[in-house]
Formats: sequence, C-alpha cells, structure tokens
Amino acid sequence: MLSSEQRAFLEISVSQYQRDLRGNTAAQEYLTKRGIGPEAAGMFRLGVVDSPAQGHEAYRGRLAIPYLTPAGPVALNFRCIRQHDCKAVNCRKYLKPEGEEGHLYNVAALKADSDFLVVTEGEIDTISWTMAGVPAVGLSGVKAWKPHFRLALDDFPIIYSAADADDAGKGLTSLLVREVGARPIRYERGMDGNDTWLSGGAGALRGLISG
Repeated sequence: MLSSEQRAFLEISVSQYQRDLRGNTAAQEYLTKRGIGPEAAGMFRLGVVDSPAQGHEAYRGRLAIPYLTPAGPVALNFRCIRQHDCKAVNCRKYLKPEGEEGHLYNVAALKADSDFLVVTEGEIDTISWTMAGVPAVGLSGVKAWKPHFRLALDDFPIIYSAADADDAGKGLTSLLVREVGARPIRYERGMDGNDTWLSGGAGALRGLISG
C-alpha cells in the first residue's frame, strides 16, 4: 500500500515527465514510429525523463510509462528509446525502481462492458490493443503476476493471452492458461501486438480474436 507521500511523489513525477515529452522531439518520434499519437500518449500519460525526480536519475532519457488507477499513478516503468539493439549493447530495455511490486497495466480496461479481455505482455502492446478498441491489460512478465489478479479478471467470461512467441512469452501464456483458462492469441511469425497494429491497424488486431 502506497503512502500519501509516495502517491504525491508519483503524481508530481508523472506530470513532470509529461511536460518533458512536449519538448523532446526524439521521444515524440519514437512514439510516432510505434503508432502512438499525442491523444493516446496523453490518455496513458506517457512521458520522458529529461528532468528526473530524486531517485530517478538512472532513467534519464527513457520513456516514462505510468501505471494509472482512478486514484492516480501507482508505479512507473522506464523504457529505453535509444536507437540501438539493447541486447547487443547490454542495455536493459526496461528499468523499474528497486522494490517495485507487480501491477496490472491499464486497469481502466477492467471496467469495460465486454465479454472478453486481452492480457498482453508489456505496456506498448496494451496501448496498441486499446487503440484498436479492444479492452486490454498488460503484464510485464510472469514475475509480475499476483494471485489476486485472478479475481480482477473474473468478470470476463473469455480471457485472451496475447504474449510474444519467445520463451518469456510462452511462459506467460502458460501461466494465464493455468490461472484463468486463457485462450492464446497467435501473432504472425516475428510479430507482436504493436507490430500488428503498425502493419494492419485495428482490423489486424481484432482479426486475431476468435469466438
């Protein structure tokens, strides 16, 4: 449970990083290349760390992705947006503050009037599915799963797992099949949710949902 001071710190940080994004053309170009325009960036309160809050100095230059709730942000994830292969240069693509607990991303989707919900692997894919008009939440991997998430997903008769086809993604899909009886979504070879959004738009993503 976050203290009032922690909640205030997160709100101030997220607001600052949103302001930083307005003046950072490189971060704006990164989002544009991912098919994320100003409206979606604003809805998800995306930012970039140009003026780091105390303790966030290591995240300078990274995309700031807040985990939002009706009461405000409860967590932040920071994504590298430099033009390099993170694995090749030993750069961690995502960084979180030490001790950060696992959260569902985009919990607003849990209020959707829908018979189904898509669970993705990561925030960018979640944003892509949401832009396609599909209710979606995200997990940053198997380790982010918490037992009480099962209750949060109970209102949806059908749960889809839209994870990547690599070992980590297969592990997440296996967990979701076991925990909530998820139906796996199969992307085209080498593609993920954002790739599919970029190549074919909403229709391509919605076409992956069956039944």
